Amino acid sequence: MKTDNIKNKMPDNVIVHVDMDAFFASVEIMDNPDLQGLPVVVGAHHNSRGVVCAASYEARKYGIHSAMPSVRAYALCPHAVFVKPRMQRYSSVSKTIMDILYSFSPIVEKISIDEAFIDLSGVLHIWHYDPVQLCKEIKKTVKSKSGLTASLGLASNKFLAKLASDFEKPDGFTVMPEGSDNIKKFLAKLPVTSIYGVGKKTAELLEHYGITTIARIQGLQPKDLFNIVGETSANHIWSLANGIDDRSVEPVRDEKSISNEHTFSEDTLDLNLIRETFLQLVENVGRRLRLAHKKTSTVQIKIRFKPFRTITRQISLETPTNSDRQLIAACFTLLEREKLNVPIRLLGFGTSNLISSDVKLVEQAPTLFDMCSNKPHKDEELDKAVDKLVAKYGAGAITRVAPHKTSEPSKD
Repeated sequence: MKTDNIKNKMPDNVIVHVDMDAFFASVEIMDNPDLQGLPVVVGAHHNSRGVVCAASYEARKYGIHSAMPSVRAYALCPHAVFVKPRMQRYSSVSKTIMDILYSFSPIVEKISIDEAFIDLSGVLHIWHYDPVQLCKEIKKTVKSKSGLTASLGLASNKFLAKLASDFEKPDGFTVMPEGSDNIKKFLAKLPVTSIYGVGKKTAELLEHYGITTIARIQGLQPKDLFNIVGETSANHIWSLANGIDDRSVEPVRDEKSISNEHTFSEDTLDLNLIRETFLQLVENVGRRLRLAHKKTSTVQIKIRFKPFRTITRQISLETPTNSDRQLIAACFTLLEREKLNVPIRLLGFGTSNLISSDVKLVEQAPTLFDMCSNKPHKDEELDKAVDKLVAKYGAGAITRVAPHKTSEPSKD
């Protein structure tokens, strides 16, 4: 009864904006803890003609910001640590973060290397219609799996969610007020530059007519702005000023494959650790398949050895599936075929040739075993139960035991 009451009060759309904190600089600090607490500037060297790509919060205190000439940044803070950008590394960490976000909802719109929108509307039933708790779990999972902090904004549309994510940085979480009147009151005190699409030139045009705050726009009609910024921009600015944004979260990909990887902090030949890691990877991919309403007919494992030799192995399944039991069996079938005699740096598990789980396949004639077994039905019930536990209590809430058949390291 309590859940029904909460459900009835939920807005039609529940959107969260995830924004990584000082992303490039934070990755550098994570990889080199000696930089912790120092003003870090990622970009061109201070004696070059280049610019700043990113600055840590310690560097920002001196007025340093992205796109600033590095020479100027050095003048503001001569003791800043200048670090050359490593775009490949940032892209790798970004992929890890986006994979985490996809594990919570299949509807993710990546808008840059370090930020994304997530539509949580379709997965709230798993969280007893508690979006705040779900967002807290997203923050916790991003921190534990990537080592970095993110600031989140929760609202009923994209504009409000992105606005909210900026309010308590770093490591913040802001929930936009509910109800049209409360939203307007929240927005009223903000400058017009807070509106998406209002840059320096548009702000100057509005200021010429005495319009400097969102409250002033709320007191007008769209037609009052036509002669200032044009009809299209006027409608856009007026709508956002009143908290109205009909844009939906648009996934940047119709996923053709779903995968997950793990890089060990130290190269390993610990067979128990290898098995447990593969098990976690498979379970993560399985949850994402079910969230996306997908099934797979091709499974692949990736193993990267020391130093950087990588092998991939794949197997085709007779019937598409998103069952953890079947995915685990396929993964470990591939693993059993490999001789592990060199320390391993990275493991990966992936699925491809995806189809909608709603597609009705041509049924094969059932075998005697099929007729005497209801395992597929039990698999589905078990996966649903596990998904609900993981959604509520986190990935460590329930643990399977990994198969123990992998051969000992070869001494050849």
